[in-house]
Amino acid sequence: MTTNYDIMVSVRDADTGVEVFGAPLTYTIEADETSGPARFNKADDGDGTTFTVVSPSQLSSILQLVVLTADQELTWRFDGQSDAGIVVGEGGIILMAGVTIDAGTATNVKVNNNSDETAQIQLMVAGNDG
Repeated sequence: MTTNYDIMVSVRDADTGVEVFGAPLTYTIEADETSGPARFNKADDGDGTTFTVVSPSQLSSILQLVVLTADQELTWRFDGQSDAGIVVGEGGIILMAGVTIDAGTATNVKVNNNSDETAQIQLMVAGNDG
């Protein structure tokens, strides 16, 4: 079954309330497969080099939508990335829409937690078979 998702991003000046882009940015994705929204805990890895697969990202589809946030600073790798990754601060948000993440279920989305605390992650992914 196909599901359509409408993504709307509003970026406003906190002082004036004025929309930065003049109006919310919008994007619609049609997905054959969805995982989430899911909440799960990620234990501290104890180092900055251990990356583990985020299991809700293991769809058989090509990922075209990724939405995630966490309550700790985490480092993320996407689409088979093997360099330092993307560090996202506590409460930060990653939104990727209209992307192609197709490195395979073992490397689509990986995370490292070097925060000394267990992190709570919220994640939703969606995609299709092309």
